[in-house]
Amino acid sequence: RFLTFVRRVELSKESKGHEVNSPFWADLNAPGGVGIYAADNLNARWLSGAQFQLSSDHVNAAKCRLQLFDLVIADKLYDYAVKKVMCPLNGWKGKGICDDEITKEEHKSKVDPLVNHTDPLLIGAWVERLRPSFEIYDYARILSWKQLKERGVKDLPELSEVPSYMDTLSKYANMEVSSGHFRKIKRVS
Repeated sequence: RFLTFVRRVELSKESKGHEVNSPFWADLNAPGGVGIYAADNLNARWLSGAQFQLSSDHVNAAKCRLQLFDLVIADKLYDYAVKKVMCPLNGWKGKGICDDEITKEEHKSKVDPLVNHTDPLLIGAWVERLRPSFEIYDYARILSWKQLKERGVKDLPELSEVPSYMDTLSKYANMEVSSGHFRKIKRVS
């Protein structure tokens, strides 16, 4: 909504909001990167305590803080965490939460508005800007998976070897992921 507001109110009518002179690109290229987009990577900021620019030290601090949680619940492992750990641990019973079977089918929602409707360069720049959050998300998925295994949960889905930000880039920015990416880019562990 904020981006829509900025595009409608602050930008001239002939600008599309994602051209070179738009606030997004100006802020992305500004020294220090503090502008209207300074509040991105909220999970990284919350977990690390960072206020302005994020560094790899902040990302590592966020990962360390995640390790302090008894159970990290990642999106695709939510049903496993709730039904196999939280329900038995707390004695919860009830149709719809604890008694239903875990389905391996992924929820299908409405048509994705970003596919074929948004400039791939804009998405690529946004994903790169949010890369600290993607790295923390990948770490949280790995940590959640390990914690569930330690608690004896079986039949967990396999974790993807492709980092989530690369998966997102390949989906929305038409980037092809190759073996060269895995040699050059550090893996989350």
